[in-house]
Amino acid sequence: MASFIQQPERDFLVELGFGRARGPNRELIEPVHKYGTLRNLTTSFQAVQTQGGAAIWPTADERVRIRAGGNAADTADGTGARSVEVYGINAAGYRDSEVIVTAGANASAYTTKTFWRIDRTRVVEVGVYGGTNAAIIEIENESAQLLAEVDFQGIGASTTLKAAYTTGINQTGLLTRVNYSLSSGKVADMHILTRENALQVTPPFSPEVKQKDFEGLNSVTNTIVREPYLELPPLTDIWVEMAVDQAGGEVSISLSIILSNTNTNV
Repeated sequence: MASFIQQPERDFLVELGFGRARGPNRELIEPVHKYGTLRNLTTSFQAVQTQGGAAIWPTADERVRIRAGGNAADTADGTGARSVEVYGINAAGYRDSEVIVTAGANASAYTTKTFWRIDRTRVVEVGVYGGTNAAIIEIENESAQLLAEVDFQGIGASTTLKAAYTTGINQTGLLTRVNYSLSSGKVADMHILTRENALQVTPPFSPEVKQKDFEGLNSVTNTIVREPYLELPPLTDIWVEMAVDQAGGEVSISLSIILSNTNTNV
């Protein structure tokens, strides 16, 4: 009797993470995980991001820079963050990035490129082995809007903690999972919101849409699987807002998104 080797069952997301997803155009499929933290929860809804408040959605593409007021160690030859890279959507609607050299407590130079959206910033280089940013690093545009910040809570995070994302002009996304961790003793309400046509600058505009309400959340940690998956067309903003019954505490949220890139011009 001929023997055979049974093919082990494969988890699609694991294969995707390792770049081994099978099928046509598999190189155009990629996972994205957006992680956000909101401290000092209030009874009013706020975007889940370390700076709190409302999510900021610019209506023009502008250059961006590091805002003045940082730490002297976060400079080009310092012991903290020596440079950061911003990621977002450029003037043409494609995903783009640029490295910014830090300038301590002073504002940095503006980027050469312009951006409609900044949804991630990460530290690229530090001055000591295993180091991080020495303080909060805030990213602003030419209109002085605070678009993102690199977190610092006793130790630097080296990245933004912002539960928001914008698909590029050549990308369609599927929201597959939402994970949250909420301070014990809190009862919270959470909104998942989207807005299409992010680069539209003249009316009529696409509305803000509340895609899902989660009310009365009180588990310390939980996972929400969205079925059927929420489709995010090209140039769609997605973000999360949360409020609690009694002010205080914090929440962390991660969004798992699978992107399909319709071409490689990213």
